[in-house]
Parts: sequence; structure tokens; C-alpha cells
Amino acid sequence: MIDYKGQCLCGLITYNAPEKPKYIFNCHCTICRKRSGAPYTTWLIYKTDEVVISEEHLSYFESNPNVVRGFCKNCGTDISWKNIEKSNWIGVTCGTAKYQNLLTPSANIWVQSKLNWVQLDPNLKTYPRGPFE
Repeated sequence: MIDYKGQCLCGLITYNAPEKPKYIFNCHCTICRKRSGAPYTTWLIYKTDEVVISEEHLSYFESNPNVVRGFCKNCGTDISWKNIEKSNWIGVTCGTAKYQNLLTPSANIWVQSKLNWVQLDPNLKTYPRGPFE
């Protein structure tokens, strides 16, 4: 059995989950693009009680109302996303996962904001906004 774990660039923040994430989304919203400096961010979505994140070096930023993003105070790696109103779910960035090749996205979200040169995989579900809206 694989533990789904990961860490920030400097290793001061780690996380561990006993199972695969419930959902894996490529988010194309403008905030994810600005936050990551990439055309989209792939999020591993877990129930809050299914993932343990070491928080000693974690800092939070409220990127928009009711949404906080966690990052490492030391190296700046983006680690987490959490909607305070939907507090039973948390996302961690796929780029920090140890076994990234075992994790396949199931959908593209916020495609109404995607960059026009990004080609979407036609085999994935597509949502103009978030999947739960």
C-alpha cells in the first residue's frame, strides 16, 4: 500500500494521506495562475481528516473571501488550498506529491478563465467554474 505523501521544496513542511485523493483537478482560475506562475495548478482534493499536514512552518494567505492558501514560510512552496465555507475539504498541490505519476487528473475546472493556448484533454470532465458550484 502506498502512502500518498509530499513535501515542500526545502522539506520543512510534509503531508501524508493513507489513500488516493477523492478528486484531482486542474484549476485554470486566474488566482491559481498568479499564485503558481504556471498556466494552471493541479490540486489533490482530500477530506480534511484524511490528510495530515505539518504546520510549524506553514503560513496562510487569504487569496479571496473564504479561501486560504498555505505555503512554506521558508521556501515559499505552495502547499494547500481551503475554502473556509466548505471546511471538510482541502487541496494540496500535486507538484509537491512524492508519487505524482500515480495521480491522474479527473477534470479541468475554471476553464472559463483558462489561457487560450492551453489544450484541454478531451477525456477529462470540464467545468466552466468550480465542480461544486
